[in-house]
Amino acid sequence: KEMRKEGEREREIAGRVLQEAKQRERVIASGLNGSVGELGGALREMQGAVSDLSVEWSRLQGERVRIDSESSQLAASRRELSTRESELRNREHRTSIKEQDVDEENRRVEEKRKECAC
Repeated sequence: KEMRKEGEREREIAGRVLQEAKQRERVIASGLNGSVGELGGALREMQGAVSDLSVEWSRLQGERVRIDSESSQLAASRRELSTRESELRNREHRTSIKEQDVDEENRRVEEKRKECAC
């Protein structure tokens, strides 16, 4: 009889230990499920951020191409302006030489006129 009571007590204790273990297992599983859910949410946020960064990177690459193109156009415009400035300086120089020639010719004409008037 006593062995039977001892066996029943052991089964009761084993049952309680098993129930407590199952309860702890459910709590742990619930916590893990919550953590997995949080990690999934964090992963989705990170994927969204990566996607946003990718879009921004593409936009910046396009902006860089545009700026490089404008820079090339500006360099071409500067070269053209430099060429025109050089042409204008040459033209001014030739004009100045012609003016000097005309002034010299006018002096000669004036001297001849004075000679003839005498």
